[in-house]
Amino acid sequence: MSNIVDKIVEKDGYICFDVQPNTTYNWMIHERPWWLQKAKKTLGEDWYWHNADPIEYKFCSRGWRNNHELEEVSANKEWYLMDLECMSTGPGVDQNEIVPSVFEKITGKPVYSFGTYGGRIEFINLNLLKLSQHWINPPSGFISWMSMNDVGVSANQGGRIKDLDFVGAAITPNDPLYKMWKVYNASGIARWQHIVHFKTQFELCKVLDIPLVHVVIMPEECINNSHITNDLPPTTLICHDTSVGRNMVINDNMTWEEKLDYHIKTFVDPVRNTKPQEGVSLKELGRDLLHPSANNHKELAEKIAQTFDLDYEQFGPIDH
Repeated sequence: MSNIVDKIVEKDGYICFDVQPNTTYNWMIHERPWWLQKAKKTLGEDWYWHNADPIEYKFCSRGWRNNHELEEVSANKEWYLMDLECMSTGPGVDQNEIVPSVFEKITGKPVYSFGTYGGRIEFINLNLLKLSQHWINPPSGFISWMSMNDVGVSANQGGRIKDLDFVGAAITPNDPLYKMWKVYNASGIARWQHIVHFKTQFELCKVLDIPLVHVVIMPEECINNSHITNDLPPTTLICHDTSVGRNMVINDNMTWEEKLDYHIKTFVDPVRNTKPQEGVSLKELGRDLLHPSANNHKELAEKIAQTFDLDYEQFGPIDH
């Protein structure tokens, strides 16, 4: 059995990872043993991950990176539900240092976390509705992902769920699926679908009587007049700066080719070259050299605790 997590599927009605519970995985998305060796050679012995212990990715029975089961957590009168996509999944970050784990540690409040990566609101809504049929007590709050842009959609190809976005289009521009997505995106359909899905989430949380908070992993100044939040009802929004979030902000004035080139520079080249993009510090990044570092996860967990007005333990920065 492979110990790589790189496939999203539909299983038992949920959108989740193609993984087994009670199994430890060591690699996610593009991470591989040979890739890590190349990164060590490129970045040298001062890089934290040069001599660090292997990362362990562990999953609950429903297929999400989680230390708990829903039934266990929701037996509590006060608990929190999260789907922050890559900030819940934590590619390149140890299990005890991702947002849900840190939030539990600093507040003492139980958390059930779900989600994959890619930021697909349609997945979040389906999983939320499914989970609501099985929790014992409703959560005290739901912390959900807010899109940086409104272009990504998904497709099911032979049982494998594929993210359709600029990163994939930059890697495989001649794939017929991405050629179709180019036209689909230009038509404005993707944005309209994002708006409908988010409005559905607002109404769903009203019916379930769950306080809803959104997190967008880019600075507040990146939210301009064309951002999707301008077409949605008011929401409690946490803005949290990350390099991967900043890179998701699309300049609509770019040509298609310029958008692909931009994503090659910001997403593809750092992986190929095993070094951060220009202007991004290693301390901002996890082991995979793309996604946020452990310290970035800690800072977001603190912001969420503050938003819910919870007492929390403060500790210094995580230096990797």
